[in-house]
Amino acid sequence: MKRYVVVILLGIIVGSMFFGSNNASGQDYKEKLIRFHVIANSDSKEDQNVKLKVRDAVLKEIGPKLQKAKSKEEAIEIINRNIDKIVDISNKTLNKNGFKYTSKATIGTYKFPIKNYGDITLQEGEYTALRIVLGEGGGKNWWCVMFPPLCFIDITKGLTTENTQKELKRVLNDDEVKEVVNLNDEQKLQKEVIENQSQQQVVFKFKIVEVIENLLNK
Repeated sequence: MKRYVVVILLGIIVGSMFFGSNNASGQDYKEKLIRFHVIANSDSKEDQNVKLKVRDAVLKEIGPKLQKAKSKEEAIEIINRNIDKIVDISNKTLNKNGFKYTSKATIGTYKFPIKNYGDITLQEGEYTALRIVLGEGGGKNWWCVMFPPLCFIDITKGLTTENTQKELKRVLNDDEVKEVVNLNDEQKLQKEVIENQSQQQVVFKFKIVEVIENLLNK
């Protein structure tokens, strides 16, 4: 009976150590994000500038809505409900700035090369994305992470490593966040200190198990 109790206690402690803070589901992080992709008409200075104006106008409209989304599915639903408005905002921005061409907006699965955005590096692969093509779509593109709404935070407040990680943790587990966030040497040192503290907690938990076992064996 005593050994049975020890096994149960050990299982609870070990389970909390390895599964309590990590909600890994085996799902690739690429499947959990939504990217925002704006493709300019051409590489002319004018077309590239208006591309950024379209970006800002769309993000200011849809960004606050996406901040309320609790899941990727909910975020996709919000985008789909607003897709006509997104096209309208894009076209009005183009017209206001003297451009005759129009825009197209779709949400789907697209293949992306490896890309950096602020402190984030996303690997090559297929991602769900809201894609806006301006005119002929022959120019350089701009992209960011739309869900969680990192690009909206970026244009309104500016991204820091801290709030980048905070937002990513809404949809990614700790290992996935480590995989996509680039840390400088000082930040890596801070992470090592935290990890060392976690290891000390593990040792302490095993010590508790040892004490419990000794008490039960008396």
